[in-house]
Amino acid sequence: MLRQRQTVTICGGGLSGLTLGLALHEYGIPFRIFERAPGLSEIGAGITLWSNAIAVLRHLGVAEAVRAVSEPSQGGVIGLANGQTLLEAGAGDIGDATGQLAIWGAHRVELQRALYAHLPRESVHFAAPFLSYRETAAGIVAQFGQHEDVESSLLVGADGIGSSVRAALFGAAPPRYAGYVCWRAVCPVPPGWAGVAGEFWGAGDRFGVVQLPGERLYWFAVVNAAEDSELRRAGAIEPRGFKSFLLERFARYRFDVPAIIEHTDATAIVFRDIIDRPPERGWSSGAVALVGDAAHATTPNMGQGAGMALESALILARCLADSGTLRTALARYERTRWLRTKRITETSWMIGKMVHWEHPFARAFRDLLFQKTPPAARDRQLMQIAGYDAATAPLAR
Repeated sequence: MLRQRQTVTICGGGLSGLTLGLALHEYGIPFRIFERAPGLSEIGAGITLWSNAIAVLRHLGVAEAVRAVSEPSQGGVIGLANGQTLLEAGAGDIGDATGQLAIWGAHRVELQRALYAHLPRESVHFAAPFLSYRETAAGIVAQFGQHEDVESSLLVGADGIGSSVRAALFGAAPPRYAGYVCWRAVCPVPPGWAGVAGEFWGAGDRFGVVQLPGERLYWFAVVNAAEDSELRRAGAIEPRGFKSFLLERFARYRFDVPAIIEHTDATAIVFRDIIDRPPERGWSSGAVALVGDAAHATTPNMGQGAGMALESALILARCLADSGTLRTALARYERTRWLRTKRITETSWMIGKMVHWEHPFARAFRDLLFQKTPPAARDRQLMQIAGYDAATAPLAR
């Protein structure tokens, strides 16, 4: 089998890179991870892990460690800015004990630390930005900062939507802007908070709340902004004004939204564009492959960015362990993952557009659609996404 003669160099120490390292270790494939940052980040916001992501963590033996830094969802709502509830899921509808959907909320930094702690010692090298690579008869030789001539059988770009490995492989190309921007933060639970987590929709804006362990909330505020708008430009360069802007923009919102913003340290609020990459085939060439956002970046509207990254990392490791040649392994990996990641990316893009409709008639149609969808159909759609198990899913031949 390929695993007996394979070695892997991973560019990127984020969720997909760390998970790939854990998966390769599980299958006995030697690897090293090179991360451009000087260490594990101290900056980050929240993340949601659905059942499909948790299944990967369980297979890799790290679910308990991640559960220790996560808060299982006790239910939530999709509501409107005026306080109306469109959909509601109680604690009995969410959770492993019921055999239904599981959703864990975690701080991204704490999640990364939990994964890192289970990797072999000295398998991760920090302050090592990717510089270049060249292919040889034996495989690949890459350069990372002060680490020259790192030899392996395969180089994997796990370095995010702006992947340097992707750019070296296929040329630089800008991501696709979704038409809206986002502010994120983690804050203490404000006094008197009613305990309602979920997502609340307005006219061209929305606000989401996820509970984290330690009496904390992760929240995000999303606002329509044209690509060349002053709002988008100002958001990228004027962090001091974030809090006052958000307090004014979301003042009309119910569900304790103004109190949550008010209770947030202004310096903890971070801004970013919402971007993805349109689904595109070709995740590998020769002895170089892509995983996670470097291969199939999606908007966060379905909470599946982490899930897709973790799934693909495990599938890639399974293909390497189960194939006779590297070429076969990489072809099977892409064939196994292509349709699922394509559907998630396209559906997430569509949901984002729908949620951000501004015209009153369009919003009324959207709200009615969400309210009238039969629960059985909605549950079936959710479980098609969250019921996937990358550890047992058939690999393409």
